[in-house]
Amino acid sequence: MRRKNFFPALRIIGVGLLMILELTGADVFGQGNPVKSADQKQQDLIEKEGRLRKEEERLKSIEKEVDAKIQKLNQLLAQVEEGLKKIESLKSDRINHLVKSFEAMPPEEAAVRLVNLGKPLSQQIFYKLNTKKAGAILAQMDPQRVADFSEGLKSDRINHLVKSFEAMPPEEAAVRLVSLGKPLSQQIFSKLNTKKAGAILAQMDPQKVADFSEGITTPKKKIPTQ
Repeated sequence: MRRKNFFPALRIIGVGLLMILELTGADVFGQGNPVKSADQKQQDLIEKEGRLRKEEERLKSIEKEVDAKIQKLNQLLAQVEEGLKKIESLKSDRINHLVKSFEAMPPEEAAVRLVNLGKPLSQQIFYKLNTKKAGAILAQMDPQRVADFSEGLKSDRINHLVKSFEAMPPEEAAVRLVSLGKPLSQQIFSKLNTKKAGAILAQMDPQKVADFSEGITTPKKKIPTQ
């Protein structure tokens, strides 16, 4: 009889212990506490958001530094460009002053000094001279000097040289024209007004005229179609 009463009592005691353990949050069967797991997830999320905010703030700080450096570089570039403009302006002023000085010189003096300046500067000055003065100076140059001086001309400066030849006496123009070399001399000759071109040819040696005229072609006339 006592054994029969013992087992129900033991069962009641066991159930009571399980209820106490469950209420206290103890992990009875090793399945984990669901309330504690949710809190941990919430804490992890808060920590992750905190890290993201810090990273965002760091990136914004870097962006501000980069923007500041770009602004400084732009300011430096603007200063450099302004400095270059001033240099070009001073250079242009000095070139113009030299041009006026050469225009005021006697042609023979200007010719000697112009060829001694070096090709880039001398050409720059020459193409700013008025054509009459330029022609007078070329007429005083040694023909070989004229050829060297005219070498490497850009096409937009040929017209200035043409006007300079038109301003020369025909005999001087003839000597210097044939010294330029056939391609350039033919190009200049083809742009001369016909009266000046005839006067220059009249001053050339016949053989020079033949050599000079070799290879010159006239444009073919279009035959009208019926």
